[in-house]
Amino acid sequence: MEVELEFEARTYDVDFAGIVSNIVYHRWMEDLRLAVLAQVTPVHELADAGYVPTLVQTLMDFRAPLRLGEKARGRQGITRIGRSSFVFETELRRVPDEKLIAQARHTAVFVDGETGRPVPVPAKLRVLLGKPSFQLHLRGLDDLGRPESSSAPAP
Repeated sequence: MEVELEFEARTYDVDFAGIVSNIVYHRWMEDLRLAVLAQVTPVHELADAGYVPTLVQTLMDFRAPLRLGEKARGRQGITRIGRSSFVFETELRRVPDEKLIAQARHTAVFVDGETGRPVPVPAKLRVLLGKPSFQLHLRGLDDLGRPESSSAPAP
């Protein structure tokens, strides 16, 4: 399961040098995460049922700048589903040349809306998500999001 969205760098997204601020990439990636989850169930319905998806880790590499007026295409999908956690991988590429501008791995955990404690991924959601098939190779990170050894070959 994956989504693809296009974004445009607007005046409020850039710093004094006209380059998109790193925080904007986080916001765009949140838009992608909500779109992924919306493919199976609206996030507010999960929260109403007591399952609150909570982002607990983001590992992001910034590869190239994006400037005011330029566009980016974001792709994101779920790559792993654990007992209470799930992992999204994301890439942002400049349009139209497809230059990689940022890539990330995000880990989220379902928590109980009242206690804040982790709870298992809802069975219904696990079935709807199916087996993760989306996969990006994030340069510099292994499958658990740890830095790869410096002896690893570059892709």
